Amino acid sequence: MNFDTLANEMIQRRFDPSQIQTKLEMSKTNKTEHMILYYLYMFQGKKVYPKNLQQLFQTSSARIAGILKNMEADGLLLRSIDLEDNRKVMLSITPKGIEEAEHLHDKMKQILTNTLEDMGAEDALTFVRLDHKFHLSFIKAMDEYNNIVAMIFLYYIN
Repeated sequence: MNFDTLANEMIQRRFDPSQIQTKLEMSKTNKTEHMILYYLYMFQGKKVYPKNLQQLFQTSSARIAGILKNMEADGLLLRSIDLEDNRKVMLSITPKGIEEAEHLHDKMKQILTNTLEDMGAEDALTFVRLDHKFHLSFIKAMDEYNNIVAMIFLYYIN
């Protein structure tokens, strides 16, 4: 089996020009806002700082600050001073942000449900099993190679 050929096939499918436009309809900023919102949703009650997001998304503090400013203006998050360290600003999700994150989750779940149903039971089970295996192997490979290339790939397959 030629794994290079299979990898090229996967890349071609994910970077098909006829599909890329659809994926680019949502600007990178909106995608990042959604990922930040979902991150805050998943880590409710825990301390989250802008620095965490900067490291997670491998971007500048200025870019994160701009996105957070927009999200705060939209009422999706709050910034507050960390009482244990007055030099740090903590982030928390608002009730409106929770509602939006749950809406995004429901949309993602519905798209996945429809896709899996279209595949049929047997293929859906096989796909989910293999997707898990692929994800674990991909994360391992990301550690060994340039994370930027892996992030670009993930950006287009998500």
